[in-house]
Amino acid sequence: MSQTPFSNKVEILGQFWMFYKEEAQQYENWRDFFTFADVGLPMAYLAWQELVAIKPDAKKYVEETWDVFCEILNLDNNTRFGSLEEMFDASPNEPINAEG
Repeated sequence: MSQTPFSNKVEILGQFWMFYKEEAQQYENWRDFFTFADVGLPMAYLAWQELVAIKPDAKKYVEETWDVFCEILNLDNNTRFGSLEEMFDASPNEPINAEG
């Protein structure tokens, strides 16, 4: 079970969607991720901005998005993360450059 609180997942995924969606299109694995997470990422962003409340039945979209996000970053999805920067720092992968 993930040690990262759901509110942190929403913030991290929301920030990633907002700041990296354009730059990520340069990388095939990230393009595939954005296609896969076409519901989970915007939902996380809207919840992070407190524009929507995620109902229990919809929570699975964010959780699935989180698991795949961690997998792409080569991180254990059960680790506690507090920020997007912390995840990027912990990942052995090359960072995505963003303007945001």
